[in-house]
Amino acid sequence: PLMRTPGIWALTVAVILSVGSLHFFFKRRFLPSGIMVFVSLLGMVMTRHYVRAVRLADSWDPAAMPFKAQWSVLGLFLVCFVLAVGVVWYMLKLYFRSKPVA
Repeated sequence: PLMRTPGIWALTVAVILSVGSLHFFFKRRFLPSGIMVFVSLLGMVMTRHYVRAVRLADSWDPAAMPFKAQWSVLGLFLVCFVLAVGVVWYMLKLYFRSKPVA
């Protein structure tokens, strides 16, 4: 059943982009390689969605699930993220300000 969905095309494009990104990575062109890996990741996420939809089509409908936002968890994540960015910024500042040892 997966072969009759767009998921197989998403998987094919994702695999081709993953392999193609290696070419740019080894040529030290990291931006195109990173973009290709990110688009590849999106294709694999789409494939996973189609596989889940095909496999659970008879017993489960994702649209029927209730959705409840968890704002406290999001707030905790954002606070920790901002603190982590601050710590990394401080460490980089210390690293680039230090004098090399002869």
